[in-house]
Amino acid sequence: MTDTARVAAPAVPDGYWPDEDARRILDKTLSFRLESDLAHLSPAERLVIDRLVAVGRILDDLNADQRHHQALSARRELRKVHERLGRPAHTADLLDLEDLFQGPIATTLENDLVPFLPVDPWTEGKNVYPWAIERDEIEAHLEAHPEDRAAVLGLHTVVRRSSPAALKRDLATIRAHPELSLLHPGLVPSLEARAAHPTRHALYAVPFSVAWPDELIKASGLLAEAAVAIGGEQRDMGTFLRLRAVDLLSDDNEAGDAAWVRGDVGRVDAVIGAYETYDDDLFGAKAFFGLTLFLRDEAETTAIRRAMDDLQEIEASLPYQSRRRVRSDIPAGSYDVLAAFGQGVGTAAEILPNDPDLMRKYGRKILVRRNLYTNPESLTRAKARWEAAMERDFHADLTPEGRYQQVVWHEIGHYLGPETDREGRSLEKQLEDDAAPVEELKAELISQYAAHRLRDLGHLTTEEVRGIGAGGILASLRPVRPIRSQPYPTLWLMEFNFFLDRGLLIYEDGKVGVRWERHDATIKELLGEVLAIQEAGSKQVAAEFIERWSGWDERHDALAGSIRAAEQYRYSRPIYGLLDETGASSSR
Repeated sequence: MTDTARVAAPAVPDGYWPDEDARRILDKTLSFRLESDLAHLSPAERLVIDRLVAVGRILDDLNADQRHHQALSARRELRKVHERLGRPAHTADLLDLEDLFQGPIATTLENDLVPFLPVDPWTEGKNVYPWAIERDEIEAHLEAHPEDRAAVLGLHTVVRRSSPAALKRDLATIRAHPELSLLHPGLVPSLEARAAHPTRHALYAVPFSVAWPDELIKASGLLAEAAVAIGGEQRDMGTFLRLRAVDLLSDDNEAGDAAWVRGDVGRVDAVIGAYETYDDDLFGAKAFFGLTLFLRDEAETTAIRRAMDDLQEIEASLPYQSRRRVRSDIPAGSYDVLAAFGQGVGTAAEILPNDPDLMRKYGRKILVRRNLYTNPESLTRAKARWEAAMERDFHADLTPEGRYQQVVWHEIGHYLGPETDREGRSLEKQLEDDAAPVEELKAELISQYAAHRLRDLGHLTTEEVRGIGAGGILASLRPVRPIRSQPYPTLWLMEFNFFLDRGLLIYEDGKVGVRWERHDATIKELLGEVLAIQEAGSKQVAAEFIERWSGWDERHDALAGSIRAAEQYRYSRPIYGLLDETGASSSR
């Protein structure tokens, strides 16, 4: 469509971004296709994929609702406006923005969180707490009612204000779905007791299945259908899907996770449910829904598992007082990602479960998205950033395989190091919202630390170690200053600052060089500090550490300006060929 046609298009209602603001972001968005050959799959495997895509769409909507209380209504209204105005380019762009950001809040080129539809501004607690509630109010409630802590800060609960209307609605939901009462014993008496003496200033929590009963019951039914379809051909996959169908209603991942981690579900795999807590900027306590579909790459999976034979040696060499024996037969694999929904959209790889008790009982599973990292179009964003910031002598150090292997060992890195603090307490509970950046920084450093150990053990060459190191350094080159609530950009900035301070990175005349001979020692030093923080289990120490290393000065401004000037794309959006078969043209 021409620029003239855009200008002449009907005006949208108040509160919608003007087209020029939408285009600023969309013009910086790289969309690329990820295709996979599914011709060799059996009819049962194809049916499972179809059912899981349907479940993914449900969980995608729930994720949007978790992130913003007006997300779904704003999306519906935008679609109505789009149709009413004759599908102009302006509203088509807004629909693309809504898909890119999974809701009505954009992360702008300046790294601000801004509504682009007529909705309330971004808030830390999203829609899993009372909208716009402050942390102090929740902490005051928990101090007065310590018996509520487990529920209010539960992984799979939504926090409400104790109003008569809310309590009446939740009780009606449970009574309309007796299976929920059966799966959550004690919930009805608890809600009835609160309803007898409601007060708006008190808080309570209900499971996800009570907050979104119709959606999760439907998703559960689709998983049960998929389990029946595949059970005769791939028993372990059938068991996993059958148990995960119940998990969605019991709000407890244990049964499904045990079957998923311990079993061999076959070449078609999936992450289903609510796991990660990164979007909870109040307490880092609430999980958000997602689903990702995978197809296993057998050759690359074999290569990963061969390198993991020496995992205990890497663990024993880490710069902390190791007390662990680690398994070398971790179910890790390389995969093509077929489709992603909800929280799975922005994920590079998975290592699950996260719950310390489940990890202790069943271990963890690692799935790395090889087709995402080795895609030639996807690499164009990385190369532009790298070459804008780095001296020419280091341009060749960044390779597709190095980026991929860095992600592989980042995920394996989550399996290494402390599982709890020295007192045996959960790191998530002790460090709260700082647990995520500290844990992710640990994994990022272990990926580079392990590369040197793997070279010593004969698995990698020096050039391959540099490729993995370049993959780690690449992420630390930030085009804008991170917001403190963004765990990944924050940890990458911390890494960059430490590397500069220790002379691993050299900043001169607007460009960055690397003293590779210092790489191993610098990584080991920073890793030792991070592991010590986890062992101490002190939120204050963690917060001070993050504050110390997340500074920003004129060097960062200069580099960020160079990166922004060189970048053709800031954002990326994979388009999954699989979804074309079901009428979808995007990741949603």
